[in-house]
Amino acid sequence: AGGHCVTHLDGYYVEIAVCFVLGVVWYLWQRNGIKKLQGLDGSDWKARGEQ
Repeated sequence: AGGHCVTHLDGYYVEIAVCFVLGVVWYLWQRNGIKKLQGLDGSDWKARGEQ
């Protein structure tokens, strides 16, 4: 009690930077798969029941 805290670096901004970098790396790694999924027809996304 009665002390004070000094913040040298806010962890929020570190987390934002790390998540941004990880997101860019993941996108570059998976972009071909993402483009393939985007090119699929709408019927390819529907679940098919047993017939």
